[in-house]
Amino acid sequence: MNEQTKDSRLAAEDDEWLTEEEIANFEEGTWTEADSLRLSEGPILEHSDGTTTRPYLYFGDYVYASQNISLLDAYQKKGDSRQVSLTAANSAILFADKGSRISDGLRSPNNHIYTTHYGDNQNLDTGLYNLEIENRPYGSPNSFVSNTLYNTVQQTDNWLLPGTSGPDKAGYSFAFLERPRFFYRIDPNTGFEEQRLVFRQRAFDSEKKGRANPEVTTTIRQKFDKGGRIITIISSKNTGKTTINNFTAFSNQDFSLNKDGKEIISVDGKKAGNYLPMYSLGNNRGMYIQSKNDEVRTSIYTKESNYPPKAWAARSISHSYIATKGYMVTHGLLEIGRTTERYYPWKVGKPKGRVSLVGNNFYDRKTQTYKSPYVPENLYNAFDDQRDLGDAENNLTAGTRLGASRAESMWDTGLTMHSPTIDLEVGKSSKIQYTTKTDVNGKDFNPVLKIDDKGTDDKPNILILGQKDLPITGSWFDFDSTNATIYYTVDSMNPNDLQILANGVQTNNEAASGKVNEIKKSIPLRGLDKSKHRIRFIMKDGEGHLSTIEETIFRFIKDTTNQPQINVISPSSSYEDPHTPFSHQITLRGIWSDKDSKNIKSISYSIDDGEEKAIQENVPVKDNSRFAFWELQDLNIGSQNDFKPHKITFKIVDDEDNIGKEDFYFQHKSGSTQLIAPQKIDLGSLVISPISSKKIKPTIKEGKIILDDFRENSSHPINVTLSIARFYKSNKNQEETHHHSEDGDDSQSSHDPDTSTKALALETDKSKYISHKVYWKNKRVSSKNLIIGQSVKKDEKPWHFTNDFTNEVLKNLELTFKSVKNKSVFGEYVSQWTWQTIDSIE
Repeated sequence: MNEQTKDSRLAAEDDEWLTEEEIANFEEGTWTEADSLRLSEGPILEHSDGTTTRPYLYFGDYVYASQNISLLDAYQKKGDSRQVSLTAANSAILFADKGSRISDGLRSPNNHIYTTHYGDNQNLDTGLYNLEIENRPYGSPNSFVSNTLYNTVQQTDNWLLPGTSGPDKAGYSFAFLERPRFFYRIDPNTGFEEQRLVFRQRAFDSEKKGRANPEVTTTIRQKFDKGGRIITIISSKNTGKTTINNFTAFSNQDFSLNKDGKEIISVDGKKAGNYLPMYSLGNNRGMYIQSKNDEVRTSIYTKESNYPPKAWAARSISHSYIATKGYMVTHGLLEIGRTTERYYPWKVGKPKGRVSLVGNNFYDRKTQTYKSPYVPENLYNAFDDQRDLGDAENNLTAGTRLGASRAESMWDTGLTMHSPTIDLEVGKSSKIQYTTKTDVNGKDFNPVLKIDDKGTDDKPNILILGQKDLPITGSWFDFDSTNATIYYTVDSMNPNDLQILANGVQTNNEAASGKVNEIKKSIPLRGLDKSKHRIRFIMKDGEGHLSTIEETIFRFIKDTTNQPQINVISPSSSYEDPHTPFSHQITLRGIWSDKDSKNIKSISYSIDDGEEKAIQENVPVKDNSRFAFWELQDLNIGSQNDFKPHKITFKIVDDEDNIGKEDFYFQHKSGSTQLIAPQKIDLGSLVISPISSKKIKPTIKEGKIILDDFRENSSHPINVTLSIARFYKSNKNQEETHHHSEDGDDSQSSHDPDTSTKALALETDKSKYISHKVYWKNKRVSSKNLIIGQSVKKDEKPWHFTNDFTNEVLKNLELTFKSVKNKSVFGEYVSQWTWQTIDSIE
């Protein structure tokens, strides 16, 4: 069943900001949009002690995602913030004890759910409900994605310390321009579901002559790798009309290791999941935290992609609903009493004895911890300025405490990452990528193996043909074994082909603490040909427990010669195993080389031996570079809309007319269907009275009602249905005009942590609704599962065939309305419209 749930409104509004064409072009074009949060399941991992685990990924809060709460409800106000921090890219681990079934979920008393962020499935920590409503332990309130767009609204007094705003500051376009949009799909590389959240931010609500109004569209994508780790990619794109100078994007995380709705409790009854030391993973890999009772560990790997954060710091937290100037200078009379203040992420640390303006110490002497969000003197929360790398590139030994000595008091555990600082040009993007892994320590523990710098199918590591050895680095830890062996195979899944890479040894004390141990070895490569190769790794400890499989992929290319050479590196392809595209575009990347030429006449391509088209011409060959990279973005293969194999030939010609070639193969495969519907359908404006209104036809400003069919030929037709839910009164207008100040600056407001006061909740009344009746072709029909059309039988049709039902709906669908009480009603009313596909019987 394919489903799309949309809002339909009895008022006109222009927020169809992401066109259906853009949706269709999202990477492989297979995303499905939904209006409700959801859990995506990773692989079930069976452990040798009889326990099983399964990771989940989602946005916001496990509780809300598991209940499929609508984005509309998650977006509602909670004081000055939102009910759910939708930009919190979160994950959980379901743990099933020996004899319990993981498929029973939390219905089984022997199954447990672990989460890693404050307010994520932590709603049973009732002692935290005395906090301000925005900060209470639900909805992941302090984990979010932000950037420096706010600095164009309220400019900092120090350009190296730009201002920032969290996205949940309700009522301001520099936070959220409108409700985010949510998508999911099956990752074709792993077979697991992945998710994507897209939202826009604009500096000002309205245009003003002579004032720039920059805009950023942020996409957060979460997906599993084959071993169940969660990969998060944050992309910030300039979708406005002007360059955004000095732009930086941030990922802000507030950690709390939680179990079954509460912070983890140790055997002595004390909380054990927050105010934790943060440790280095060694070799600049990233960081980890571990509960005080050693029950669970979460690791963040920051250097596993082409888009590692430029800087990251294991410090404290901030709030998703605050906008601050970054750095503020306040001048007194004749410069007497001049003061300065720094705000997150440039906040300065505090000494234990210092007292704030309202008389509160920054340090809690009873608990011997720093009060949130403060860190020790000589540290920053999180950076000194944009040039400060924090804990990145510090090359600390694994297990070294980050930010402070082991003797220093704890602070509220948090992590801030940021992208490179650039002038973000129109149409360009800035990206951050990191990987998250959570391990639960059961009765027995399986070793955890991590290999560095792994190549993938689409981005293999590149080696020179003839290279004799492949250096391998990585790490491992095991909570209950003192010895383990790492094995590997080359291009084989046969256990008989396992070879020993290394033997690991540690003491009992090192095992109990979960010490991270380094790996530094090499693998012989003799006898391997030029094709792509796959090395798999597995670790077995002294008790026979196995790690998950790690793998790296590489391919050889010839060293430079006097003849020009060109290679396609990504995506992976061969004549026997052609690449499978999921849209009408392919982006191809590769390497070219020429040892003796000063200039390359041309680099070109042709499809199926057709017209030759240039990629680059008259390219100088740099003396200090053996290889050069090339890229062909978004190559249109719409003319190859079939199930046949196709070939793209790449050609390079040097200044002596020597030629090099390489072929790339692709072939579409049959898939499923994709149902796309407009984000908004307008039903006009009218006064609703106790008497039924005249029949009203819907109008669509942007988008169409489309069923894209990627199934194999001779597939039977399918029906498309529509269900129309009750129309409730919207509170959008009330919310969006609820401004505290014109620029939203919290730098000197009660939201400053130094002078924080409790906020009041804004109650939302959802009890008001109107009744409606539905008509199709002038006949009264049910509001549920109305068949609005049937797809064309796919008989000798192309790979991608589009069925358009837009005109049928606009022509045949009508609604009438009346109030449910004996009086007329006014305002905007919203309904959820659900579009589905169901099999038809011929």
